[in-house]
Amino acid sequence: MPTKILLFVAIAACFLLPACTDTAPGSASNIEFGGEEDERDASLPEMEDASTPDSDDPEPDASEPSPDVDLDAQTAEDTEDVQEEEDSVSEPDLVEDIAPDEPEFEDEGGVEDAVADMEEDVECGLGTFTGFINATDNQVLAQLEGYTSLHGTLILGSDVDDLSALHCLISIEGDLNISSTRVLASLEGLGSLESIGGYLSMRGNDALENLRGLDALGSIGGNLTLGYNTGMTSLDGLSSLVTVGGTMHISSQDLVQIDGLSSLESIGQGAWIIGNDSLESLDGLQALSSVGEELRIEDNFKITNLDGLAALRNVGRRVDVFENASLANVSGLEGLLSLESLNVADNAVLCQEDAEALQATLAQQVRQLQANIDNNTGVCQD
Repeated sequence: MPTKILLFVAIAACFLLPACTDTAPGSASNIEFGGEEDERDASLPEMEDASTPDSDDPEPDASEPSPDVDLDAQTAEDTEDVQEEEDSVSEPDLVEDIAPDEPEFEDEGGVEDAVADMEEDVECGLGTFTGFINATDNQVLAQLEGYTSLHGTLILGSDVDDLSALHCLISIEGDLNISSTRVLASLEGLGSLESIGGYLSMRGNDALENLRGLDALGSIGGNLTLGYNTGMTSLDGLSSLVTVGGTMHISSQDLVQIDGLSSLESIGQGAWIIGNDSLESLDGLQALSSVGEELRIEDNFKITNLDGLAALRNVGRRVDVFENASLANVSGLEGLLSLESLNVADNAVLCQEDAEALQATLAQQVRQLQANIDNNTGVCQD
């Protein structure tokens, strides 16, 4: 055991001395070991000793003294050289050298958009206006410009033809009445309006063809009344409307379709669709599931079926289907699960047996259903 220890000490000392890196006799590379240690060392790859200096480089002579260096003087001299180099570069040279490397600024509209948003915030920062406004012209309406909320009632009529002063208005806590306007052709200024706490009434507006401009309106707390608007052919513009808290009353001779009500889910009181001579279907009511009190479909000349009401499940009191000249199919009401009374009468082309079949279906789904099925004079199909 002592012999092996001495051998390892000799090898370690040899690696620490530069002279042992030569392959002369007696160097570490020429020492032979016997036994298992020799076989293990032979199987290992040769590794270059990073601590061994290159044989071509002269070794430093430890006996030669290093020159004395005045560090303070050298530092001062270096500082003076750097200062001279900095002084030799003028400011225009620096700008000329740096400017070409700077990326060119490209404004893709972000700054302009931010400025526009700030300006809109300033324009629409007046808060709530409290009061009653009866605007017969644009000048009266201008007093609401910049307000986001109206606590009161707004009436638009007569010569009002531009609603741009209302572009900030988000909510009306009272009523909105647009009636008897002679030249109002667009509701675009109401594009920010999201809710009306009271009723929305639109009657006798000769120049309005649709309701585009009310696209953000999601709820009406009171009644929705659309009547006698000559030239209004659709309700496009009410696609965000989900709830009507009061009664919805639709009666317009020129109204062709009500697809604009496609998001309407609930009506708090009644749904009256009466006297629409040009209305062809109720397909716009496909999301309607609940009517609080009464569903009344009466005197609609062109409606042939009630398929648009297939999602309707609950009516609080009664369903009345009267005097619809072209109505031939009432199966769209078969999904009702709750109501008190069903009244289907005086529909000229509706088969009486088909009306009675509806009664029989609902009687299985609704307890104590009261029904009046009478004078439906259409020809029954075999």
